[in-house]
Amino acid sequence: MYMSEGRDRADELEMRYINNVKGRGVFAKSHFEKGRFILEYKGKLVKGKSPDLCTANVDYMYSFRYQGMTYCIDASVEDGSLGRLCNDSEKPNTKVKTVVIQNNPHLCLFAIKDIEVGDEITYDYGGEGLPWRQKHL
Repeated sequence: MYMSEGRDRADELEMRYINNVKGRGVFAKSHFEKGRFILEYKGKLVKGKSPDLCTANVDYMYSFRYQGMTYCIDASVEDGSLGRLCNDSEKPNTKVKTVVIQNNPHLCLFAIKDIEVGDEITYDYGGEGLPWRQKHL
């Protein structure tokens, strides 16, 4: 319903400012059971053959492969959608899955465990090499 209407779950999710390091995040306003659709990572869908398709501006860019092609979702425009504000976690509560609607891939976050009211919605950005994951000695 939410994806086909092109809107987020404003009644069940909210954006909150966290701090100067993390910036903003998305938080649950209601309970989500494991397996439930949470939201879509929205933006301009770009398709190409190069794996470097998304390297121009890495902030708010999500690169993925689908049916042998490289896609990039450019969510750098502040459009009010919440998916672009979900933060990284090594212990996430959602997982990104590709959902195809009218022959176009959409990246959607689904709960991988029960999510309680007040929990931050997070997913694994995929990589120990991310600067904020580095252990400083």
